[in-house]
Amino acid sequence: MELPSNSIENFMKEQLARWKEAKSNRDKNIEGYKPVITISSEPGSSGESKLAPGLARELEFDLFKRDVIKEFSESAHISAKILETIGKDRRADVAEHIATVIADRYLWPGLYLEHLMKVIGTIGKHGRAVIVGHGANFIIPPAERLSVRVIAPLNTRVQNVTRTLKMHQTDAQRRVLNHESEHRAFIRQSFNADASNPNNYDIVINTHGLDIEIAIDAISNFWDSNYKKYNKTWLPDSK
Repeated sequence: MELPSNSIENFMKEQLARWKEAKSNRDKNIEGYKPVITISSEPGSSGESKLAPGLARELEFDLFKRDVIKEFSESAHISAKILETIGKDRRADVAEHIATVIADRYLWPGLYLEHLMKVIGTIGKHGRAVIVGHGANFIIPPAERLSVRVIAPLNTRVQNVTRTLKMHQTDAQRRVLNHESEHRAFIRQSFNADASNPNNYDIVINTHGLDIEIAIDAISNFWDSNYKKYNKTWLPDSK
């Protein structure tokens, strides 16, 4: 589900309705829990613009793009409302895991990062989602997500941005490098980690010369074959 053009509030209302329906299905044992997929992508690699939306459509998962997560996390009202969509026990699980992440990575998170971790942690508990950016792979426990890193050579990424945004190549390269620097700084400052380290991901996809649909199929097949063991039906939320 992509961000509607009207407002973030309408997106949130739609999402809350979808989560309510999914919970009803789980309570009736109609469908089981499915871990989320996190997408970390180098600017211009097509990870955010093409691969993530295509993967969400392929798996029929909700899509949480960068702007959605940012808006959710900047609003204390929205982040609190999202956290309330899971039961007390799982809210406690989210809080406990966040405390573990903070302790293990020696973090001193500010208010925005606290909201961000709660929002992403809650989405992880609901499952069935593709989450783009914001260090989601560092927030959600490994057993509850498949983490993907999407890369491409700098020249390829610059060409993609030049073509997509119809920019001069020099401006496109500056844009790519600036965004890449900002993202690495955010991950380093927020999670004391290196965004480019392949050890932080389950799969690394190089989109240079690789058709996006083939990449989507590869991730989808990997997810299906390796995460079936987590496809268990959740018990109703604790009240």
